[in-house]
Amino acid sequence: MSFSILFGCRYHSEEGVEKYVRADVVHCVGRHLINIPTSLQASNITTGIFKIEDAIAQDPEIDIFVQSGITTKTKFNIEVQKRRSELSRSESKAVDVLKMDTVLPDGSTLFRAQEIDDAYFSEMFFLRGNAMVKLRLDSFGNAYLEAEQQLKKLSKSIMSLDVSNVGLGFCLGPVVIQSNLSQENGKFTYRDNGGLVLEIGVETFSHDDPMTLSDRMKRDSFALQELKVRTEVLRARQRTTAGMLTDEWLGIGHIVGAGEHVLKFMLETRRKNPGKTTPSISLSLDSGQPLSDGTRTTTQIENDQAVAMWDHIVESIKLAKQEKH
Repeated sequence: MSFSILFGCRYHSEEGVEKYVRADVVHCVGRHLINIPTSLQASNITTGIFKIEDAIAQDPEIDIFVQSGITTKTKFNIEVQKRRSELSRSESKAVDVLKMDTVLPDGSTLFRAQEIDDAYFSEMFFLRGNAMVKLRLDSFGNAYLEAEQQLKKLSKSIMSLDVSNVGLGFCLGPVVIQSNLSQENGKFTYRDNGGLVLEIGVETFSHDDPMTLSDRMKRDSFALQELKVRTEVLRARQRTTAGMLTDEWLGIGHIVGAGEHVLKFMLETRRKNPGKTTPSISLSLDSGQPLSDGTRTTTQIENDQAVAMWDHIVESIKLAKQEKH
């Protein structure tokens, strides 16, 4: 059952709306393409959580950290040295002790640290194009060699991304992971210079939240009233995105007594059979967010401009390349 509510928008000239949607860039998130307005710049850090094929529930997850803008080997070496220094500063002789620091034949750097007793973590650093990739995997029962083999194998499947020719695999910022995995979670962040933040989450095999987005927002609205925030709904409905049913909620939070407001737009996919072509995709667009340096902001974008930008982004989402489910 779907419903739609739309009120509270102030309409401006087509030119005022058009400036938020006229110029965009295609990005790859997971296995889908999405058009992001050029006013929103991708974070230079993209993170993900993965598990190898046939992993079981209790197996540790592989954390992947991708940092763009590392354009030279010198910059890469500086970042690796920072991490080496952090690991070497442990004052304890039994906790978080750096046990191995080696450069592999392919130029990657591998660190092994003993957390405590037979628990270790291994980290691998390498370059892909203009990005530095860091892999981290915990191990227990002195199984660090097996963990490091997993990292080495996974690293060989991580390639520099060409958005104009996306092949099979999971996009994570400026790289694509071309490997069969049992867990694939990625988080993508885009910001403008006025406090507008777009966050996208992609989880290939996760199941839907049993409570719908609309029901959660109704619940949260009551809690926000206690914090002197009055919620106004601009739109709440179901729509189809990239062939999947999605829940959508667009609202405004009015801060009582402050004369300020923030926009909160959200979308979540709803699907019966999670998989590579039907992942969980969540989007959130928030205004009035602090800048990366902590500078406070207020909402500058008008409601109708924000809705137009949002619809432009959501309607652009499509599968990058057909894969086996």
